[in-house]
Amino acid sequence: MTPLFGCFPVCLTFVSIAIIGVVVVVFGLSNRVSTDDQPEPIDRAAQRASGLPPLWVFPVTLLILAVVMLVLAWYWPE
Repeated sequence: MTPLFGCFPVCLTFVSIAIIGVVVVVFGLSNRVSTDDQPEPIDRAAQRASGLPPLWVFPVTLLILAVVMLVLAWYWPE
């Protein structure tokens, strides 16, 4: 892949992030509701339920990523 085509997706990613940031700043979308600054009451049951994911999630994610990379390496070699 030429350096231009290698840079193109990365450059578009950063340009799109910058455009979204400019839109957020220009329209004042960062803190629209004044009650956002006040802490919410603590719900202990919800806090316990929103813990870490199960231990099998990380290895399965890595396995899926490795399979996708192997398929792409087989399908589109350089």
